[in-house]
Amino acid sequence: MSRIIDLTLPFDENIAGFQRLPAKSLQQDGWNASQLHIYSHAGTHMDAPWHFEASETYIDELPLEKLLNVRAWVADLRGIAAAAMIEVEHLQDLIHKIQPGDSLLLCTNWSKKLGTAEYRNALPRLSPTFAQWCVQKQINILGVEPPSVADVNNLEEVTLIHQILLKGGVIIVEGLCNLDPIQHQPVLLTALPLKIKKGDGGPARVLVTETAIAPEEPSPGQSHTVVVLDDDPTGTQTVHQIPVLTDWSLPALKAEFEANSPVFYILTNTRAKTPDEAASINAAIAQNLLATAQSYPKSLVIISRSDSTLRGHFPLETDVLAAHLFPQQDHLVALIPAFFEGQRFTKEDVHYLYEKETWVPVSQTPYAADRTFGYQHSNLKSWVSEKSHGQIPADQVHSISIDLLEAQDMSLVIERIRLVPPGGVLIVNALNYQHLISFSKAALASGRQILYRSAASFVAAFCGIVPQGLLLKNAFAALPAGPGLIVVGSHVPKSTAQLNHLLASGIDSLELKVAQILVDEAQSYLLECARKLNALLKKGDTVVYTSRIVHEGHDEASSLQMSISVSDFICKLIGKIKLRPRYILAKGGITSSDLATNTLQVKRAMVLGQILPGVPLWQLGAESRFPGLPYIIFPGNVGNPEDLQLIRQFFNPSETDETAIA
Repeated sequence: MSRIIDLTLPFDENIAGFQRLPAKSLQQDGWNASQLHIYSHAGTHMDAPWHFEASETYIDELPLEKLLNVRAWVADLRGIAAAAMIEVEHLQDLIHKIQPGDSLLLCTNWSKKLGTAEYRNALPRLSPTFAQWCVQKQINILGVEPPSVADVNNLEEVTLIHQILLKGGVIIVEGLCNLDPIQHQPVLLTALPLKIKKGDGGPARVLVTETAIAPEEPSPGQSHTVVVLDDDPTGTQTVHQIPVLTDWSLPALKAEFEANSPVFYILTNTRAKTPDEAASINAAIAQNLLATAQSYPKSLVIISRSDSTLRGHFPLETDVLAAHLFPQQDHLVALIPAFFEGQRFTKEDVHYLYEKETWVPVSQTPYAADRTFGYQHSNLKSWVSEKSHGQIPADQVHSISIDLLEAQDMSLVIERIRLVPPGGVLIVNALNYQHLISFSKAALASGRQILYRSAASFVAAFCGIVPQGLLLKNAFAALPAGPGLIVVGSHVPKSTAQLNHLLASGIDSLELKVAQILVDEAQSYLLECARKLNALLKKGDTVVYTSRIVHEGHDEASSLQMSISVSDFICKLIGKIKLRPRYILAKGGITSSDLATNTLQVKRAMVLGQILPGVPLWQLGAESRFPGLPYIIFPGNVGNPEDLQLIRQFFNPSETDETAIA
């Protein structure tokens, strides 16, 4: 069954900007008629881009296919306070249901204040972050109950919010009512404004058709709270609208659970830590998660996210987590390093990088020669044995083949999972997302306690996160002017190639001499570099990079300590900048993590999406040094030579088109 619900305010004496005068009467003229005086943005109305000159598109030029019978979701915000800012977090579970092109209606019950001073003067309004999210999500129609999406008594705010939305292609409908009776979603939305030639807006009749439908089949992860422990910040490269915490204290975790976040990241940065430090961090997080999660109904799933090229503390981290999470040792560890966005695949238990139309076993790449986390084997069974120093023999490591994942009978996959002995390791082969989704469903159905050690693609597969397009240039059109700051700490060949291409464009640059950093006990070099950097930033975009000569210690520990010293220098240097940048890009995992936590003082950020494939963009939280700042996490081992220059162009204030960076 279906029903039609009218969301339109009736025009009467309660509507500001509306006046009705008698024009004809049946007694005197033979019919009744009225003279209507209507402000173009009175009552339930639609804004045209021309309303704030976001473009030269008028109300009569909006395409009907965007207005008639479009899919829409209703967000229940009836508890919102007067004059409150509406944030993305208020959408709760809807965040993961809304698809690009969907419409969104915000139910605040504010229409019931019509006729009071509060209706106009204390309305809940959109935050800039929420408005930008709507653009990035490609929301078609955004409908609100108050007379505006922003504080109409604050010209700066009302202009900013309208321009973000209208420049981003979001159609605005204001002055809705009657949203609370809607019980089943999504609904079909129709919003038709008066056809006013070259109109800046106009009154609209807004209706929804509600259909009683069965709930959607839950995606893997929907019935769980999924916590991703990320050993460097590049693990957010497959998700969007997901929070990232750098604080795992009990109050911080409690706040995230109370927000009912179905999935969130904790940035551990353990890849830049010693084994003892990594063990201590994982133990503390596991203890705090267990203490917090027991008060909430959803079960807890832990994903230990690490490198798709097999660098990181394995099996140390999974061993420590298991000791706290599964003290009875009745778990298994699923090893899933496939990362499709970066062309990393696992086939027949061998892990590959696909480069230049060639499958390259990962042990034959520069990543295998890593000073701290190097290895000799591409076969993951042998790699597990190598990394466990023989404590886990290769012939005792289990695996699930691609053929099994492609079979129609998922009971075979479930049975294979159940056959893994307690404490065992299971390798998951995968060439595409469907393989990971099939495994996720089987893993949940198996009833086994599983600790996942994975690259970034598995997080999206397990949590049912629908991919979205690359972020749009216009999403950041309203950013304040300022220089872009690019920081390159990674030394892998891809990073160096990208840096060289950027330097060839003529950008101002500051090279940090690593040899001098390592001996600079008096910090005179730091002060010298700070003076140079601030002078360059006054001129415009600047790239800061470490010298390309690799300095190695006499063993793994000393090499790691050198990396930490260099990262610490970079953090102190960026901490001395005097201008707020337009954006900051950090190239490399250690660099990006240390900058976020140590310099930018981030406690919680929101992953908005990807600016390039495999390159996430965070929006920094209110507690950070630069609230709302776009922060680009560019993995060292991802991308093409021209990509740093492309991102610089993305944030050029002169670039106002509505295209993705690609």
